[in-house]
Amino acid sequence: MFSKKGFTLIELLIVIGIIAILAAALIVGLNPAERFKQARNATRWSHLNTISSSIMAYVVDEQGNYPEDCFSSEDVVASTPPGSEDGDTIAGTCATEIGITAPDDPQDGEDYMIAWYEEEGGQFIIWSTAEEALEEEIWIIQ
Repeated sequence: MFSKKGFTLIELLIVIGIIAILAAALIVGLNPAERFKQARNATRWSHLNTISSSIMAYVVDEQGNYPEDCFSSEDVVASTPPGSEDGDTIAGTCATEIGITAPDDPQDGEDYMIAWYEEEGGQFIIWSTAEEALEEEIWIIQ
């Protein structure tokens, strides 16, 4: 009599097929592209909060004066969302003036922008010019 040791080819193929189906369902369920996008947007929020906090610390230190090198001469229209041409980049003299290193966007190095926002006594607005950040409306009005 033969004693059965091991698995047959059919049994192995069935188990491999079941594992492949479960792995595919897991990948589709987790949607890694969406998770990466959410992670990049969380990084953008962190950058925007750091920039905003740095500007407010500057304002406190300078007795209510805003950093001149950070705001464009043209005001952002309050009814339109931010766009890449509406302000000045957070780089160079602006970043130096408020005491930070200008951050790079986590996806492709797009710029962070800042502009003065005329509404209720004046505010500033900061945003990323990355397309997925504009789609998700990631900006801060302070």
